[in-house]
Amino acid sequence: MADIYFDNVELLAHLDGADGATTYTPTVGGAFTFYGGAELDTAVKKFGTASLLCDGASSSRATTGAAGDFKYIHDGTEAFTIEFFLEMSALPTANAYVFNTYDGSDGAYFIIYTGGYCEFFIADSSGSGLQLYGSVLTTGTNYYIAITYDGSSNYKFYINASQVDSWTAGSNPSVNAAPLQIGGSQSLQSLNGNIDEVRITRGVERSITTIPTEPFSDVAAVLYDLIVNSGSGSGSYAESTVVAISADAAPFAKTFDQWAIDSGLPVIVDDSLPSTSLTTPASNSEITATYTDPPDDTDFLSVELLCNYDGVDGDTSYTSEVGDDPVFVGAAEIDTDWSAFTGGGSLLLAGGYTTFGADADWNWMHQGLESWTIEAVIHPTVTNGDIKGIWDTYSTTPDTGVQFYQTPGASSSTVAMKINDGLVSSVTGIFANGTYLVAGMYDHTTNQFRVTKRIATTNGSYTAGSWRTRTNKTADSQQGRVGLYRASNGRFTGNIEAIRITRGVIRDTDYWNDYPWPSTFSINAYLEAPFIFNTANFIAFNNFTDSVAGKNSTYALVISGTPELQFPISSWQATAQLDNQQYLQCVVPAVDDYVADITARHGVSTFSIYRQSILDDGYIHSAKLVEAPLDSASFAQGQINYSCTISGNNPAATAPDVIQPRPLFDVRSVETSSTGKLRVRCAIDWLVKPGDLVYTGEPYFDQETTLTTYPNSFTASYINYYANQNDSYMDVGER
Repeated sequence: MADIYFDNVELLAHLDGADGATTYTPTVGGAFTFYGGAELDTAVKKFGTASLLCDGASSSRATTGAAGDFKYIHDGTEAFTIEFFLEMSALPTANAYVFNTYDGSDGAYFIIYTGGYCEFFIADSSGSGLQLYGSVLTTGTNYYIAITYDGSSNYKFYINASQVDSWTAGSNPSVNAAPLQIGGSQSLQSLNGNIDEVRITRGVERSITTIPTEPFSDVAAVLYDLIVNSGSGSGSYAESTVVAISADAAPFAKTFDQWAIDSGLPVIVDDSLPSTSLTTPASNSEITATYTDPPDDTDFLSVELLCNYDGVDGDTSYTSEVGDDPVFVGAAEIDTDWSAFTGGGSLLLAGGYTTFGADADWNWMHQGLESWTIEAVIHPTVTNGDIKGIWDTYSTTPDTGVQFYQTPGASSSTVAMKINDGLVSSVTGIFANGTYLVAGMYDHTTNQFRVTKRIATTNGSYTAGSWRTRTNKTADSQQGRVGLYRASNGRFTGNIEAIRITRGVIRDTDYWNDYPWPSTFSINAYLEAPFIFNTANFIAFNNFTDSVAGKNSTYALVISGTPELQFPISSWQATAQLDNQQYLQCVVPAVDDYVADITARHGVSTFSIYRQSILDDGYIHSAKLVEAPLDSASFAQGQINYSCTISGNNPAATAPDVIQPRPLFDVRSVETSSTGKLRVRCAIDWLVKPGDLVYTGEPYFDQETTLTTYPNSFTASYINYYANQNDSYMDVGER
């Protein structure tokens, strides 16, 4: 492979030639002069035909250049890289100066001691300098030795591409030097063995990561420009160079989408990752990191309340995206003059607040039966004075409910949360006129809660508070309140952009670091085909469709390719399971005109099942349910036309990292096998995944043990889905 630093090479000696030869001219650099018993040896070599053999006697060596030619190695003025291979036939009987510019008082040298231990020195007449410690070398073993310097102060010593030592020099340690001596020195013992493939690169600190597997290149590489827009990695590179590329932090309200190739033919390992690598072509090339809105919400169907406050300026009413509508109380109104999200509004509070639902509606948040997450975007204009509520269901008798609030400070405040007036989890660093995405979450499996905070700037810092144990109380709480603390006290002052409460889910608020800032809390479910990603993040699409659509819903089959093939279907079935391949099958009627097209895509294309619904306004909503490779397509001739049965398999599902107990709804039947294994037929719920703990009874929370019991529960080993125009259900079973 051509060398991109070839023009910086000062010495390149392959040391090839006839056995016993005592003359040699390197590819780059001055001719060698041989002394003592030094000669070329064809018996031992790393590459090529020969190497330099020194017999271990005093003065056995080869030299090149004049005094001072390699002074930059030890005077600290320029970067350099020294590389060579050596193999000892016997240990030295006295210290061997194997590779050096040492004149007796000043210079650099690589030395092997009598026991085989090696070091690299840069010495001067005052006795000071630098010393890089190596390791013990053994006879009969070939070693790749490298010493590098970055031109500033950092020296590194490598043996077989592994760094063994480094040194940070405080000053230039040496200024005088002899010619370069390889194998030994003028008056001291030499190496008893062979040296091969010597290269010295001036002005460059090479990257030493692997042991070379071929001779150093004699050819200068042709360099091609790589331009990386909105990211790092730009430079000039030889063909087939692997370059690490990283996208810049996503702009406000955006997330990384993909790498786009503007010109040239670079091969990107994974264009969907913000940090990846590419292999450069034999031409100039240009790529650009692109950004998009954050993805739709994978937990949308678990959202209990979603209020983005995107209304008309000055309004005192609003229709929530999900859940109860807010009731405006006092000095509270929609404000379009300030918004963290592009094109939206916010709730402006100047002593007022909004309420949601009735007393006891939010009991599930403090009674410990379910996990949950509350998120809000806040922009306080005041940080001192009274405690200021963000979300509150507190009831004074007997101190029950959730309190999520801002506590005062002289110059800044904290965001805190407590449940049932117990322990407090908090994060600091809330400043007036700053914008923050704050969250509180409760884990019912551990009975603990905490808060998190993210500063609303690109790559703004993320902070998580400590987990605290919930105080056990089950009495009724009051209605939900935004902007109020403890029923009548603690009014929030400033803007609250949005609030979202997700029931049954502990959201990973670390995603705020991956998606620097959401454009808004999504009002769309992320409809992901379960067979693509091993059944992760299933969405209860039936429930979602029924909530937004008219009842005119149909199923459709889509086969990938050009052109894309689409067919109406009346039924389909699928299996998701842990211990075997997953399976999808459907029957397509009346395919007479498409037999050839479907046959040609067998083993090449994928097929997907979509559910299409006509919304009340006439818009056709289409979403993918499941997808699989087109493994099989069989045709059958009926009385009128052909039908086609299409099926495909995917790898077995992966058990979830975090198991969330899932109830089974609308149970039709429960069967017990002869071995005691359960199978439940119930309504389809895409949120249930193989590996989940499922149950059919009412959960029970034990106040004393703080543990929740799930009656009639078992681990789902498989899920069979059945759907047609008139009915749909699933069988969930254990093995």
